[in-house]
Amino acid sequence: MQAKKKLDYKRISLNEFLSIVKQILVSYNCDTEGFSQLFRDKEIFLFSSSFDQIEVFSNKNNDKLNEILTKLRELNLYPYSIGEPIVKILKGKVYPLLPISEYLSQVCKNKIFLNNSKLVEKLTYGKSVLVDFRDVKTTCELSDNKKYLIYSEDAIFVAFTRVKIKKKFVEIIPDLDIGWYLREGK
Repeated sequence: MQAKKKLDYKRISLNEFLSIVKQILVSYNCDTEGFSQLFRDKEIFLFSSSFDQIEVFSNKNNDKLNEILTKLRELNLYPYSIGEPIVKILKGKVYPLLPISEYLSQVCKNKIFLNNSKLVEKLTYGKSVLVDFRDVKTTCELSDNKKYLIYSEDAIFVAFTRVKIKKKFVEIIPDLDIGWYLREGK
């Protein structure tokens, strides 16, 4: 798809990528080395327009990709996207996008599994939920004002969240949930 506004893109190294996503990895208590291993066989691009976005592309077809990008530039065409968008950078702040959850789920410790489908559904509508401590299954100790990846009881990713500890309850506040694309995905 052709972008309406001119879009610049460039390949970035794995080290550049890791320095950009470092805060996300720290926030969700992730193994940085394990995370970097997941991207060893990927081409990583930084797209720049009204905001920056990082996208990854399997480099199995690297020759074909180079050919396509060269031809598009020769025609003065700039693609809207060529890969899987995983990070958005707006005004210097880095935000995870939903597709990065597949990678984070493999290397991060801050995970909460909810076995209540009504609470999961509420989170997918971007609503905060209160959960009794006894109903929270987690892969780490819960801490106030920390970020967690939320999953349904059958390990399906639901949301990027932060939590607040309240006496006998945990308040789960979604930052980005799987229902966002349906509600307002831009």
